Amino acid sequence: MAENKRLRIAVVDDHELMRNMLAQCCNHWAHGEVVMKATDGVDYEEQLPGVGRVDVAIVDLRMPRRDGFQTMAWIREKQPDVKMLAISYDPSDDMVHHALQSGANGMVDKGIGADDFYAGLEALRTTGYYASPLMMKQLKYVPTPDSPLALRKKLQDTLAEREFEFLMKYIDGRCYSRQAIAKKMGISVNTAETYRKNIVEKTGARTRVEMYKLALRFGLVKL
Repeated sequence: MAENKRLRIAVVDDHELMRNMLAQCCNHWAHGEVVMKATDGVDYEEQLPGVGRVDVAIVDLRMPRRDGFQTMAWIREKQPDVKMLAISYDPSDDMVHHALQSGANGMVDKGIGADDFYAGLEALRTTGYYASPLMMKQLKYVPTPDSPLALRKKLQDTLAEREFEFLMKYIDGRCYSRQAIAKKMGISVNTAETYRKNIVEKTGARTRVEMYKLALRFGLVKL
């Protein structure tokens, strides 16, 4: 990554306060400027045509609709030159592993100080990779095939993107009706019902409760 240009940065985080704080830190960095603040991967994709070039994407791992892993995989496919810094609270070894598999060039804990955050950005600027302590631990880490994140990836690979989006809304604690979900997704009720049937067929979870238990087991929701 060239050293003499001001890097165009996208911040992707569903929490408004954290998104704005990250953006503020990036704008205070001498070598960067924030050109996009997105609530998740879908919002990132939708904003991209009006933003233009992105050099660095700071991506939260835990987001609705399209989470950080899916977002980084999308960026890796569509924008291979973008450097990605994954970020999350208290990330597990499994999360860091899957972030790397998704295309992350660096990974930091949201609890780090400003100096460490800037060190990560500087490493991306000068080398294209940030070998943080979280990343270095991966040299010895062996993921387990039945970990929640591994199972989660299997589920996401099984379901179409819109089916996965329907599932997350269907098990939402606010108990959306199919009509409400259809309106929120911009689809017909018949299409929403088709998504539900597809999920039943692909996962074997027939009721909302069974789908919630499935999502709990795969680490998509927490008690």
